[in-house]
Amino acid sequence: MNLVEKFERLIKKYPKPEDFMDKLVAGGALLGASGYYTPEELIEMNNDVWGLFGKMVIGKINVTNMAEAFLLLEGLTREFIEKVADFLLENIEREK
Repeated sequence: MNLVEKFERLIKKYPKPEDFMDKLVAGGALLGASGYYTPEELIEMNNDVWGLFGKMVIGKINVTNMAEAFLLLEGLTREFIEKVADFLLENIEREK
């Protein structure tokens, strides 16, 4: 499953923006607490993701599918956000 498909599944599971963001932030916090990333890396990735959302809100980035916006992330941030998506999807599967 590619990055867009992962986020489409998450958005379908959590259609309310506030629920989706809560899950994304919680998943990122748990993964960030694992100690795999340095505090500096976590701050940079956090800024990248929130910057992406900010650009969508003000119309600087025009995407028809919010899941596609995650493709604009690069490097370590993209790797991290994909791990967050995997973590959240694994938890959804366990709930079933």
